Amino acid sequence: MPSQEQEALEAFKDAQEMHMYAVWALPPTHVLPRIKTVMEGLRAEFGGPEIEPHITVLGSMLRTEEDTIQQFKDACNIITRFECNVDLIETSRFFYQCLWGEIGRFVRIFEHTFPCCPHLSLLYGYLTDEEKKRAKEKVTTIDEGFASLSFDVTRFVLCKMNIQDKSQHSWEKILAIDLQP
Repeated sequence: MPSQEQEALEAFKDAQEMHMYAVWALPPTHVLPRIKTVMEGLRAEFGGPEIEPHITVLGSMLRTEEDTIQQFKDACNIITRFECNVDLIETSRFFYQCLWGEIGRFVRIFEHTFPCCPHLSLLYGYLTDEEKKRAKEKVTTIDEGFASLSFDVTRFVLCKMNIQDKSQHSWEKILAIDLQP
């Protein structure tokens, strides 16, 4: 039978457990239909999971929940609502960045601790180079002005990630914060 000290030590270790986290900026509701139309058109042709429209601000941070929540709150307390825009459509070899919109004029407050790579996820998957080229062209076919979409960011969300779940269904939203005007 473990002693009280051993039980306390085990409880402390559990509390210090590391998890993967991501910070998302959520697009406002008035632009969601436009974003979803592009995402659905891409998924219909190229497959991939249905994903919630979001701008990945930070991804894949391995940290304790307590530290992550505190830093997230601290950063959100000094950010006000701001305008951002989709500058261009890009691809990469990574599943979670298969096709995405590069976000310009974005607050870089989180860079103090983590590298910042804001992008509007449009399609998850593994595509060939030819499929990626077609997918980029498809965005313009679906919405000619999408690569110049502009909107205000008013809300950030902290998510606990399970990178094995490529559908994101098991990802947990830990905390959402509305930015001050």
